[in-house]
Amino acid sequence: MAFLADVDATAASAPQQAPPRSRLLSFWSEQGLSARASEQLVRRIEDSGRAYSVEQLTAKLQRLGRILPGADLAQLVERELAVLDVDPGLAIRNMVVLVESFPGKQVAELVARQPRLLTAPDLPERRERVLAQLTALHPSRDRKVVAAIVGEYPDLLFRMEYYPHVRMIDELPIEIQNMFVLADQGIGFLHRYYKRANNNFVADTSDEEAGF
Repeated sequence: MAFLADVDATAASAPQQAPPRSRLLSFWSEQGLSARASEQLVRRIEDSGRAYSVEQLTAKLQRLGRILPGADLAQLVERELAVLDVDPGLAIRNMVVLVESFPGKQVAELVARQPRLLTAPDLPERRERVLAQLTALHPSRDRKVVAAIVGEYPDLLFRMEYYPHVRMIDELPIEIQNMFVLADQGIGFLHRYYKRANNNFVADTSDEEAGF
């Protein structure tokens, strides 16, 4: 417990004077990043105004590893710098939200696809907003169908905020439309498929009500 407390204290300590650039490049290379990726990451950290000692970086990755055991931590940081300083309480809360929202999905895989899922302070509200929006747009009108798609493409939780006034799924960019298509058949097939499915459901329900 004392070791964990020391790790947390080091990870949360105020930024210090950065060590020599060559040492930082070596550190990220040791974490599994290529020389080019290490160079780009060090530059991004510098451009962000942050300054970390190697001890701080080590502690931050150890803390992140306790939250997401087995994850490729260096790649997470490469994709989203904010995970270095994420509050553990926020990260754990967001992981619970992901488990509740996308049953059967591995949280580590979702976060690997979109690391901002770990750091978004508004994730519960964002989830509800996006699932409601997409359920209204999707021809199935089925939240479970939509949730399964968002579980495959968690970027949608952030990309959909740019399209608040879209009235039909057809009005979304083609790249996003393609996330919803069935069997690579295009968006028109998606509409026809669920129209037939809904018509069959209505017919079956009518037969049951009539006693057939």
